[in-house]
Amino acid sequence: MAAGFHALGVRRGDTVAFMLRNRPEFHPLDAAAMHLGATPFSVYNTSSPEQIAYLLSDAQPKVFVVEQQFLDRAREAMAIDGSVEHVVLLDGADENTIHPDELEQAQPSGDFDFEASWRAVEPTDVLTLIYTSGTTGPPKGVQLTHANEIAQCRGVHDAAPWLGAGGATVSYLPMAHIADRGLTHYGQMFWGDTLTCCPEPTQIFAHVADTRPTRFGAVPRIWEKLMAALQAGFETEPDEARRAGVNAAIELGHTKVRAEQAGQTVPEDILAAYDRAEEQVFKPIRAKLGFDRCESYIIAPPRRRWRCSSSSPRSGSRSARSGGCPSCRRSRRWCRATTSGSAPSASRSPASRSSSPTTARCSSAVTR
Repeated sequence: MAAGFHALGVRRGDTVAFMLRNRPEFHPLDAAAMHLGATPFSVYNTSSPEQIAYLLSDAQPKVFVVEQQFLDRAREAMAIDGSVEHVVLLDGADENTIHPDELEQAQPSGDFDFEASWRAVEPTDVLTLIYTSGTTGPPKGVQLTHANEIAQCRGVHDAAPWLGAGGATVSYLPMAHIADRGLTHYGQMFWGDTLTCCPEPTQIFAHVADTRPTRFGAVPRIWEKLMAALQAGFETEPDEARRAGVNAAIELGHTKVRAEQAGQTVPEDILAAYDRAEEQVFKPIRAKLGFDRCESYIIAPPRRRWRCSSSSPRSGSRSARSGGCPSCRRSRRWCRATTSGSAPSASRSPASRSSSPTTARCSSAVTR
């Protein structure tokens, strides 16, 4: 793929635009451009032709990688700004575009040296562009360097060494936002995670149930929808005793977390009852949802900030919604969503935290 981009004229310092849903093809294509020293960036799929044209005019990409469903809007935008020289179409057929197979088979110039290309990438080179929402004027392209992203990943690793490497996560947010690009795309390179792509956000929890991730993050609205679905299921439970038991367990969790957040000592009888509720109610629910392997949950509160919450058996079901839990206070960090895509998460159990960081697997081009 890198050779194909090189054959299209992409060189170090150039930009490559993407307008795709969350799909596996994005990751090798973006990484290929990155290994050339180019700067790949993503366009929000909801953008109008005029909005796309503004980004093309600002970033001046030589290549635009799109899906069939976005091709018409991409062409309207390119008619406004003529910087794009080549369009790579991932699906469908169009005589004026390049198919990925053609890109892979393209022959670069004789002086192309893949090894030399990625080794020439410097920490201060621009890794990607993250465009702001444009609420205070035209969107601004935030330039994130390789060093910036590596610093974010190392910060997460230092703050949460128990996460280790080789986990699993689901990618479903726009790659135009640093949250998914930073924590899943670059994160999989840093930690060696297995990544599952979810092209439709409405199918998030179907993918979770199928893949059983070890890490998962979402904005409050996603968690609220899940909670609403669970509550609806609890209310329709035909066994009255079982329904009463579930509601009692949830209220017990509320009682425990309210006491913890108020700085009060939780009585031993409450803790013991909660441990029973964990085994009999909460643990089976997590298993049914696909969260039985999940070691950390990231909650993205309003105002573009991240907060961590623990999945500890004693953290309570509402801890994330009402301000986090005591077990993650030592590792809690804040960051701006536009300029960094990392957020430390608390372990399933504080006792499981490693005393020394686990060696992480990294992409040589990113860590150069």
